[in-house]
Amino acid sequence: MAALTTRIIKLKLSVPPSANEYFHVTAKGGRYPTPEAKAYRAAVAMLSTLRFRGIAQPWFPEGDVALSMYWSRKNLAAGDLDNRLKILLDALQGVAYTNDRQVARIVAERGDPAEHLPEWPEGYIDLVVEEFRAL
Repeated sequence: MAALTTRIIKLKLSVPPSANEYFHVTAKGGRYPTPEAKAYRAAVAMLSTLRFRGIAQPWFPEGDVALSMYWSRKNLAAGDLDNRLKILLDALQGVAYTNDRQVARIVAERGDPAEHLPEWPEGYIDLVVEEFRAL
């Protein structure tokens, strides 16, 4: 199915914590975000606000969005792509879109550690968020 995109937001972010480190589990089976999870969400919100001053958040308050994510890892054993993706989707809620139910298309790729940039020694995420309309 083809799609038409109209608005595009591009952003480089730090690598999110693994899903394994994102939640604490209580004795009764409940979950709550770790301090690392809260710090990552806050960092995404702050960086997004600074980078896109003048654009109201969430950038896509309604309608479907498409995400493209490229993860440049610190090393080959740096974790699972799907674990990082879920954390990133949660952190973008309220910043890029109102609710992650709006995500209609995802393209995710992990890269070779040799592709690192010196200013991102722990790796980085290249992110593209677009308005998505199925034709």
